[in-house]
Amino acid sequence: MKNKVLYALWGGLFILCAALGFIPNPQGALRNFLTVLAVGFFVPPGILLYRAARAKDRDTLKLIRNLSAASLAVTLVVLVLNFLSVA
Repeated sequence: MKNKVLYALWGGLFILCAALGFIPNPQGALRNFLTVLAVGFFVPPGILLYRAARAKDRDTLKLIRNLSAASLAVTLVVLVLNFLSVA
């Protein structure tokens, strides 16, 4: 699989996980499916990291690091805004 396909798969899984996160209180098989999907979300970036580390591709490593940092920063901001909106 090429890296562009892995990036597209990673983005698609991000959108799918974000959309399915609005399902309130899933039960049974749906809950198991959502758990597997959430764990599967980390497979494409893991493969990208493995390939980049093996090939010593610093640009890909920096890109994944920056994407992860940006995601964490946005999550923190949205979480703080969520708590502030309650007050």
